[in-house]
Amino acid sequence: MDGGTATYLVTVKAINGYSGQVIMSSSGLLGTTTVTFSPANVTPTAAGATTTMTVKPVNIDSGQYNITITGQSGTLSTHFQDTNVVMTVSPGT
Repeated sequence: MDGGTATYLVTVKAINGYSGQVIMSSSGLLGTTTVTFSPANVTPTAAGATTTMTVKPVNIDSGQYNITITGQSGTLSTHFQDTNVVMTVSPGT
């Protein structure tokens, strides 16, 4: 099933003054579903830097799927707190 696109705003906050560039990525995708981030790299601030995640499900069955969001900066990598985005794909979407 091909679905429409969904967008999510992702906020990356600095911890203990960290300000290294963070490269955004995702995993857990099925079919030829695509996830893009704009911008793909963010520099965290105390207030939080934002990136827009766009999800486009393609060639997957109806159902719910988890997408895990990851931020990596150098050798540091983390899965964001509460980041399993549940995507529901229904007929006609």
